[in-house]
Amino acid sequence: MEGYNKVTDEFLDDLKKIVGEKNVSVRKVDLINYARDTWIVPVLKFKNRLKLPEPEAIVWPETTKDVSEILKLANKYKVPVITFGGGAGVVGGVIPTHGGIVLDLKKMKNVIEINKEAHYAIVESGIISQNFEEYLNRFGFTLGHYPMSMNTSTIGGFLATRASGTASTKYGNIEDMVLGLEFVLPTGEIVETLNVPKTSVGPDLKRLIIGSEGILGVITKITLKIFPIPEKQIYKVFVFKTFDDGMDAIRDILQSGIFPAIVRLYDEMDTSAILGRIGVHAEGCVLILRFDGKDEIVKVEDEIASKICQKYNAEQLDSKIGIHWWNHRYDQYFELPEVLEGGIADTIEIAATWDKLKTVYHKIRDSVSDLEILLMAHLSHAYTTGGCIYFTFVVEYVEDEDDPFIHLKSAWDKIMQACLDSGATISHHHGVGITRNS
Repeated sequence: MEGYNKVTDEFLDDLKKIVGEKNVSVRKVDLINYARDTWIVPVLKFKNRLKLPEPEAIVWPETTKDVSEILKLANKYKVPVITFGGGAGVVGGVIPTHGGIVLDLKKMKNVIEINKEAHYAIVESGIISQNFEEYLNRFGFTLGHYPMSMNTSTIGGFLATRASGTASTKYGNIEDMVLGLEFVLPTGEIVETLNVPKTSVGPDLKRLIIGSEGILGVITKITLKIFPIPEKQIYKVFVFKTFDDGMDAIRDILQSGIFPAIVRLYDEMDTSAILGRIGVHAEGCVLILRFDGKDEIVKVEDEIASKICQKYNAEQLDSKIGIHWWNHRYDQYFELPEVLEGGIADTIEIAATWDKLKTVYHKIRDSVSDLEILLMAHLSHAYTTGGCIYFTFVVEYVEDEDDPFIHLKSAWDKIMQACLDSGATISHHHGVGITRNS
């Protein structure tokens, strides 16, 4: 691409002076491994030995100063930089389309401080989420952020894409948890914001950097809210006749001032295909709720929410289903479902206000009715004003076509257009990457 230069031996020599020879690699195995995230297109291309764009070098900084010097050097030589966390994204956000260097931050993984009085923690951005959560647990705290990729994603990656976790309705999305940031601008300048609960001194730089997917700066250190491990957790499971009834019940619960930690409503197909795979068998649309907090409080929240569900003709199921679901929620991501034989599975998560959400759901389903597609959905994040619907779909992979992903692209185009036409956002928490960039 015009304006970018290739990595030269001179550039590599200067890079090694910054981070040491051990922290720079041009080995073919590394270049191949860093050519993709977990988006299904590069995954299948890799599996089928198809050509993928590769970076020209990998570098592992160990300090913020390293990051600063690397970016200064890249500017000097006009070499592209791809910021890399855990590589667990699903929209192609780290694919090195113009070569350059991959800046892998996973060696920056220290927990700097746990402040028990003010309930915050300071961490480096390369720490894996699960490792951070386990560290917090030893001190009686939790981040309350449980995305499906927490075993492989970094905290910095969460901020770069404005990630959401399974318990976001109570604890918030990742951007709600940030008190302060340290980040490095593309020029190499280090910026550190004040760690305060709120400030009013002009535009909020944190909000500009969070969600910028490595474009506006490299996040190196984060101050995050942390929460005491809840005294009590209560699971409740209901089944509704229709997805619309379940959405009405969720809206009613939240607008009544009740905020369960987990709010997860599966439509009929998702109930059968996903919950069925982990041993949860029900007909209809299953809703899983979890209430976290003080014993007296969660009992009242449970009672109010249960009455609301009954108002929408829900049938209560065994609460053990909720616990079983929590303990097996990752299973579907580590086992290849039989339904994928000869097919491609992908996901799209959208969000809209309550007055539009039902329409969005049905319009998206209608938009792909002319395709050979298996489409399922669940409502996974809820607010007083609206919610996020997470679609999983399977289409045919055509090996003998010029474009084996033609059906995947068609589904994406139709769903994105239906989403825009309905007044919804085309991404709730996965970011833009390549898939939403056109």
